[in-house]
Parts: sequence; structure tokens; C-alpha cells
Amino acid sequence: MFLKSYEIAAAAVLVLTLLSLVANQRLQAMREIPMQWGFDGKPTWFASRPLALSFTPMIAAAMLSAVAAKTAFLPNGTVTLAAISLTLICVHVFYLWMVARYAAQ
Repeated sequence: MFLKSYEIAAAAVLVLTLLSLVANQRLQAMREIPMQWGFDGKPTWFASRPLALSFTPMIAAAMLSAVAAKTAFLPNGTVTLAAISLTLICVHVFYLWMVARYAAQ
């Protein structure tokens, strides 16, 4: 049971990393990319492309390893970890979509 939690966490971080690597190839023309948008739909601040694209996978790796350690022996721990992992992946896909939409302007 313990190993399954870490396998789920590792798979999620791998997916996030691969998404970022693909986005990095597609966004080569941009030196900096938006990190946050205001209510008006305009970016409020930017970060360098490597930093911005590695932010979510790094945060996810730290968070998911902590959650995996806490939920490994709980009855529904792997379900909880899978739900959190899927949520992080969906949020990252949405972020990358927003960046691609900004880049196309």
C-alpha cells in the first residue's frame, strides 16, 4: 500500500514535467511567460520561461510526497492522492492553455 501512494505521486509529477517540457518547446519564442492574470484577463506578473514552467511540477513533487507519506496507510489514501494528483494536472493544463492563449495574441 505504501509503495502505491508513491507510485501515484511519481506518475503525477512525471505527467506535470512532461507537460511543461512540451510547453517549453512550443513557447521557445517567449523569454518570459505570465504567472498570474488579473480579473481583467491581463497578466499581472511574469517569470522566466524555465522558472514558470517548472514551478508547478516542483510544488507538486513536494506536496504529493508529503500527502503520500500521510495517506499511505489510510483506507482510501490512494484515492485521495489520486484525486489531488488529477486536480494538480488539470490546473496545470489550464495554466498552460492560458499561456498559449496569451502567446497567440
